[in-house]
Formats: sequence, C-alpha cells, structure tokens
Amino acid sequence: MTPDEISAALTIVPEVRATALQNRMTVHVPALGDSVHFVADDVRRVRPIYAPDGAPALEFAVGAGAEVWPLIITGTDVVFQPVSPDTVLDTRMRYSVAEMPPLVAYTEMLREAEAQGRRAQSGHIDYDRLAGTFLLVRCFILGAARFGLRPVAAVGWWDRAWREAGDDVFLPPWRPDPLWDGLLAEATQLPDLPSTLSAVRDERPDAARVEVVDFQRLEPGLSVVGLNDEFVAAWRRWVPITPATFHATLTRGVPDATADVALYPDGGGNIDLWIPLSDGRRAFLQTSFVLADRDLAIDEIRIPDRVGNGLFQRLMFNTEQLAALLGLRRVTLRATGIGAYALARVGVYPRDPELYQVTRDLT
Repeated sequence: MTPDEISAALTIVPEVRATALQNRMTVHVPALGDSVHFVADDVRRVRPIYAPDGAPALEFAVGAGAEVWPLIITGTDVVFQPVSPDTVLDTRMRYSVAEMPPLVAYTEMLREAEAQGRRAQSGHIDYDRLAGTFLLVRCFILGAARFGLRPVAAVGWWDRAWREAGDDVFLPPWRPDPLWDGLLAEATQLPDLPSTLSAVRDERPDAARVEVVDFQRLEPGLSVVGLNDEFVAAWRRWVPITPATFHATLTRGVPDATADVALYPDGGGNIDLWIPLSDGRRAFLQTSFVLADRDLAIDEIRIPDRVGNGLFQRLMFNTEQLAALLGLRRVTLRATGIGAYALARVGVYPRDPELYQVTRDLT
C-alpha cells in the first residue's frame, strides 16, 4: 500500500497521528506516548474493524518476505502478536508458554511487566511460574518492538524482576539482541519507572451507605423500579459499588442511554437498557442477574438492521465490565437472533483469515 492510502485509512481513528517520510510510516498513539513504525510497502492489506469496546480500529496485515504479522491500531492502544520463544532463547530445544495469547495489547504488556516487577520486589514470587512469566513478558515486549514501538517502562519493570529473581530462573540463555540492549539502556536512565497499574477503589463502604437520593440524582439516565427503603436495603447488602459507578459503567460510550433497574431482597434483579439511535430508532439490551449465585445473563438484544457502529461490541464490553465490578463469575447469553450471531464473532481477532491462522500457529 502507499503512505497516502494508509493515512486515509487511519482517519477512522482520529486520536492517532500518522506521518510519512518517503515510504516509512509513523503512527503516534498519544494515549500510549509511543509510536508504531513500519514500511508502507510491507502493508499487504488493511480493514476497518471495531475494538472489543466498540471503538473504531484498523487491522493491518504487515508482511516481510514470507512472513505476515497482525497489527491493530485503536485510538488508545496497539495490539500485536508476541514473538515466538524460539527467537528470544539461545537454545536448540523448543520452548513454549502454555498461556501465550495469540495477540496482546500494549497496555496489557505494560500491566503484566509492572505486576511482575512489583511481585519480585515484594518477595511474592511464584517459583513454579517464574520462568514462564519472564519468557512470556519478554516475548510481548519484542513483539511490540517488531513494529518500532519502544516500551521502555515495560523493559525496566522486567529487568527489576530479573535482577531480583533471575538466579532462580531455569531458562536457557537469552539470544544476543541489540534492540533489547538499547531498550534496557534507556530504561536504566529513568529515575523512576512510571506505574501503569490503576488502583481499583474499594467502593463497598460507600455502597453500604447509599440513600434514596443517590439514585434520584441519576434520573432519568438510571431509573429504579420501586425505589424505596427495601430497594436501598437490598443494594446495601448485595451491590459492592455506588449507583454512580453502576450507571457510568453500564452507559460508557452510549451516554444517551437510559436504564431501568430492579433489585430484590434475595439479590436477584434485572436491567433494561435503551439506546437511542441517530435515525430515531432504539436499540435494547436486557440482562438479569442473581448476585447470590454470582451470575449474570444477557436475555435479549435488539439492534436494528444496518447499525454498523460497533454498538454490539460496546454493549458486550460494558456488560462484562459491570459484571466484573459486581464480583460476578459468569456472564451467559440467552439472546437469539442478531445478538447470538454477533457474539459468535465478538472477541475473535484478527478478523483477517490469514492473520487469524498465523496467530494460532504460534500458540
């Protein structure tokens, strides 16, 4: 592809900035403070897709010679394929990591690297998993570096853990890698490594003190079926988050949506979410839950025909996020029709058949 064609495709992701120097492309992702680099001639094809949260994204097939790699760029993240362990270990023996994902996001790589570094520094080391974790994160980092990304903070956290526990790691030597050495040299110059782990605030004390007025403030965006002292008592007993967080999570990305919520003393209840569309029609999502069983079900989804704006992915993403905040273990689908069909595809990345097979061959 040409730089102009790639730049035109990237206009659907307005948060990123693309520049071209002759045939070399740079795509800066401000949310990451990092940039993707590739040669335009290496891009075999690109297709618009939707990220799991419903945001527009681009999926690239980038090849060099006989190889081809997936690259997904969203407004806030970059997703890529980890490198094979064979490329980082200096041995003829074949090593694999049981938990190696076919794709990893830049933000996930940062979180895992920092978590590993902090665990090692605190002395909380799982020696049974130690070698696999070091190998996994190093494959993540070099997968990012393949596209010119420079995750210096991730290398710094990895190195902290390695210096703390490396003598107890049963792995072959690492292959000499000037690229890794350069990233490590940058990391050692940082006075402090930035933290990417966002602390999750424990809202249970606040949720246990909610009053009727806390729900009234959210109307009409969030309406309670039978708002009375019995409902409030049930919320205090069963729900570990505040009404504001509940509503914000449920309607993230669809701010004009309105929700009706019912909650009963035994911890059961349901949510009806209505989403107005620009053409006057409405989409609908209905879920039911049993908090005592830690289970949530998607009972009905109605999305009008020809609504191709990532709405289904957004609703699924919000539902899963809400279920996690509620401490639920399982989200099941009972809906039929468009919802069941769409769910069969959601989370399946890359969309490109060749790239999909390439990523599965690695794992």
